Amino acid sequence: MKKLNLFYILVFLLMTSGMLFSQAAADRLYLSLASTGRIYDITSLAGGALPTPVVTTPTIPGGTNANASNLAVGYDAPGGNPSTIVFIESNNTAGAALYKNATAIAGATAPVAVGGIATNNVPGPYFGNVYGFATNTKSIYPIYPSGTAIPITSTDTDWNNGTTFGTDTFFDYQNNIYMFVNCGTARYLFKISIATGVAEKAISAPISGSASFANLPTSRGIQGMAYLQGYVYIATVTASNTVEVRRINIYDGTSILSATYTGGNHQNLDLATVPYYVPFQFTCGGITQSSSVPFVRNVASNGQKFLNIPISNVYADGNYTINIIGANFNSSSVVNITTSTTSIQVPLVYDGGGAAGVRTLQVNLNGSSTACNVNVLVDEDTDGDGIGNSEDLDDDNDGILDTVEDVCTTEGTPVLTETFGTGSRTSDSYVLNHTYTATGTINDGFYAVTNSTDETNTWNKTDLTGNLDAGNPNIAAGSTTGRYLMINVGPNLLNQAIYRRTLAVTNGTRYRFRIDMAGLANGTADIPNLQLAIKDTNGNLLASANSDQIGMANDDVWRRLALNFVASTTSVVLEIVNLQPSGTNGNDIGIDNIVLVPVSICDTDGDGIPNSLDFDSDNDGCFDAIEGSENVLPGQLNANGSINIATTGGVGSTPGVNYGVPNLVNAGGAADTGSNVGQGIGDSQSSLLNTQCLDTDADGLPDNIDLDDDNDGILDCDEKGFAPNSSFSTIFKFNGSTSQISSNELRLTPDAGTQSGNAWSYGKVDFAKSFTISYSAYFGTKDAAGADGIATVFHNSPLGVNATGIVGMGIGAQGIANGIVLEIDTFDNGTGVGDIGNDHGQIWVANNQSGAGLLTTAKDLGNVEDGAYHNIVVNWNFATKTLSFTLDGINAGAYTFPAGTPITSYFGGVSKVYFGYTASTGAFSNDQRIRFNSFCSDLPIELDTDNDGVPNHLDVDSDNDGCADALEGSEFVRRTHIHSLSLATTDTNYPYRGQIKVTYDGTTTGTPAQIISTSTGANGVPQLVNVAGSNFNSSTNPSNIVGISDNTDGTADIGQDFGSSQDALTRDPDCDRCFRPATTAGTTLPTNHGITALARAGGNTGEWPVRVNGAYTVLDAKTKGFVINRVPTSALTSITGVTGMMVYDTTVNCLKIYDGTSWNCYTKQTCNDSNP
Repeated sequence: MKKLNLFYILVFLLMTSGMLFSQAAADRLYLSLASTGRIYDITSLAGGALPTPVVTTPTIPGGTNANASNLAVGYDAPGGNPSTIVFIESNNTAGAALYKNATAIAGATAPVAVGGIATNNVPGPYFGNVYGFATNTKSIYPIYPSGTAIPITSTDTDWNNGTTFGTDTFFDYQNNIYMFVNCGTARYLFKISIATGVAEKAISAPISGSASFANLPTSRGIQGMAYLQGYVYIATVTASNTVEVRRINIYDGTSILSATYTGGNHQNLDLATVPYYVPFQFTCGGITQSSSVPFVRNVASNGQKFLNIPISNVYADGNYTINIIGANFNSSSVVNITTSTTSIQVPLVYDGGGAAGVRTLQVNLNGSSTACNVNVLVDEDTDGDGIGNSEDLDDDNDGILDTVEDVCTTEGTPVLTETFGTGSRTSDSYVLNHTYTATGTINDGFYAVTNSTDETNTWNKTDLTGNLDAGNPNIAAGSTTGRYLMINVGPNLLNQAIYRRTLAVTNGTRYRFRIDMAGLANGTADIPNLQLAIKDTNGNLLASANSDQIGMANDDVWRRLALNFVASTTSVVLEIVNLQPSGTNGNDIGIDNIVLVPVSICDTDGDGIPNSLDFDSDNDGCFDAIEGSENVLPGQLNANGSINIATTGGVGSTPGVNYGVPNLVNAGGAADTGSNVGQGIGDSQSSLLNTQCLDTDADGLPDNIDLDDDNDGILDCDEKGFAPNSSFSTIFKFNGSTSQISSNELRLTPDAGTQSGNAWSYGKVDFAKSFTISYSAYFGTKDAAGADGIATVFHNSPLGVNATGIVGMGIGAQGIANGIVLEIDTFDNGTGVGDIGNDHGQIWVANNQSGAGLLTTAKDLGNVEDGAYHNIVVNWNFATKTLSFTLDGINAGAYTFPAGTPITSYFGGVSKVYFGYTASTGAFSNDQRIRFNSFCSDLPIELDTDNDGVPNHLDVDSDNDGCADALEGSEFVRRTHIHSLSLATTDTNYPYRGQIKVTYDGTTTGTPAQIISTSTGANGVPQLVNVAGSNFNSSTNPSNIVGISDNTDGTADIGQDFGSSQDALTRDPDCDRCFRPATTAGTTLPTNHGITALARAGGNTGEWPVRVNGAYTVLDAKTKGFVINRVPTSALTSITGVTGMMVYDTTVNCLKIYDGTSWNCYTKQTCNDSNP
């Protein structure tokens, strides 16, 4: 084993970094002769005359030749110089002085007569110490530093019965010291542990060949022994005054005579080397990890990752134990090694413990200090979903993608900006597995840095998009002279890197890596599929993303992919890996603008936690998961605010697409509204708005998931104007070419020239608070011949729902007063209106489509005229005053309105405005449509009938007529069922006035949480008005019984219709009835008057009607109607009235009752209590 090479490889050993030495000193075989007092380098084993003595020791130790009888070579750790190699010499007599490089060591002497010494150069507790065997005995002594004898024990009979054959020695990697023992006619090599003193055979077979007992008699004993490069060397002096050097294979014990030197004599000699025996050598610098995916904090891993360790200089076949030692990484593995083995694989076992970050592990051979250091990354897992942040698309499991939460990140000065410049073809040294071609077609397996104009073949150029490269920073601002990297991916390169580059970074800094890509094989089915990976210098993955995230297609359109990461080392590796199995047609890729730039964190609340890791990004007390754009419930969250994936369907499993995103908000999830991956940002970054956590009716359900936010029994959707039978025509006013295809789908323009259609909301949206609008748009099937696009428009035109704009490039919106336009433009009308060649998104002022009126630059969206519906999300963030929109998750435009020109300044100073959709065609056309998944969830329209600033769905008296909405709804809800509107402020139920207060039975009162249903379709709706089966409440209606007021309007359903609750001119009769609860206090009085058809009248106690207490009159019949005496008003004075007596007054046509003083119609209110 070459110790020098080992030390250079093991740069992370326990030694200090200052260990420097020359190969000439370390990797040599030395001979010392007492006859000359000098040391010779005999590594060449040339034989013949002795070479010139080593110049390091120009003098004889102590001036006496015999002081060169014993020799050891190694590191001077005992002398305080662990990086310096020195020669230690002595005579072989007891008490002999020790010399270091021919100079006496003060106070150092041999404790006994020593027949040979050696330095233990194995890093560890014995490093640099010199040991020796007492002459002709099996006793080991520490020589330098000195110490007592090490007792030796063995169960081996050959050791116990044998005698020494020479007493020089050497060491191995496990701190064993070696000696030869003769037993009978056999000679064995034994090793003795310095730590335990136990001796065992190093080779089971006797030594054979030239150094065997038969060929090298005991009478010619050995006087020198040393180890070098897999062999044990021994030296003896012959009778002819020559020195014979024999070589013994340490693995099998075979031996040969290697060299004979003249000039020796019968005086003492010794051999020494620096190296110690190691059966094979680690190549530490070549160690790799079999998977670049890092370990994840708190996720135990056993064998999911491996270390691939190159080895060399295998001296001995066998099974060897490889240990891995480090915090939370401790394992041992047995590997089989033969002389042909060049690499071993060892599993990494992580117990899941400890903090995230880089761990330095020691890899050693069989528990020795022969080791390498390897760095592995334990990735943080903020949301505890078992997926490390570097791969997790939603690091905090709030359902909002990290890229969405970190959209406000700002870039610094780039570390790398590779635009590939301009000019003719050239090569790129960072391309892997492909060959540069300087001229002609760039075929499979070849590449070139080129520009589209110079290329002939369509799969090498961007001919479909004007032969442009990708612009930087504006991807749409490319040129025909700009170059890009064209790689025609070759066969058999699946999962292979095709580009790799290492860059210096600052440890702990957040960076963004972005790249522009285009599929060049016009229309070919096999679309390029690339993975972008950022790794640290140890191969640990820091971040990755796949090109399918940006909708790659073979259409020559440049698309941009970006990913953020935090550097964990001082350099990173940028790597592009091919994921497309096809190496022929279609896998032709253009790459441009490779940029690495430091970024500031996007931290809305300034708490030092990036939004993508912050469960409450705006610190408003409402978790981001709730404030996102979809319907996540508080009961679906963990205590920290992350979505409880264990109870809501887990997380997405497709890397680069939905990996780590809670399925609750993915397509088909219980909270999903957009049929896509994740949810929008909603109000999660607006501290002024936490409506998603508001619970207006205090029933325990946030308003965003409560179907009845004011507990009046009328569904919120109904109170917003979205009745169950709502359609486009009930919500929007159609103009121009607009026609309704279905209840939720409109055609804005047919596929005909010079068309213009729009649809304006009857209700308004309020820019005084954040909102999100979601819809889908269909742009037709014609690309080059298609036009002009669809726009979302907000306006306060005096024409209201009759406003119209200019056709053609105006998209039916240009010229509308007091408006803002968010367009998806499908036709290039030139730079005068900010257009680009590809379909694009842009925000502009409705009455100014150029210059300062263009609030954003065009955002390249590729081709949207593809016959498919595309999801569009419009977001207004009131806190940041930012209006933005996306198409299929791609940014189509975002504009933040400055304080000096707020958005209301474009609306004539108001915040509540109309909104809707416009589209137009010109000379070119397309069938252009829009549709909604759910009007109620997709549209932020609110109604406020009484204009009191409280929308109807939060207002318990929407028309301000003094009669509660709950009573004015379509079902028969009584005043006894609700909390009075006129409760005193001191009443404990004052916050609930106007709300229904009883459960399904109409009599049991409860808290707001107790009187509602929690069934999915009736979540938050009072049980009183719900149909059976949708009326569950675990505490008050576990049997799911129907509410007594349900179906009183003729429909068995959930909730009630709004009835007259939005009509101030119509009050429910129950609001005008006199109502006084029965008095039960005091002594009850008998009823003295009654009318019976049962012939049982009596006036005594216990008889009817006297036994009925507390009434004026008692009516008594089973089968007959009640016919009362009919008299005119003039005849009433002739009647001797009795309290409770009734007659029908034929003059005024009313039933009258005598109250003890006068006759009064039943229509006269005789109590002063009213409880609407």
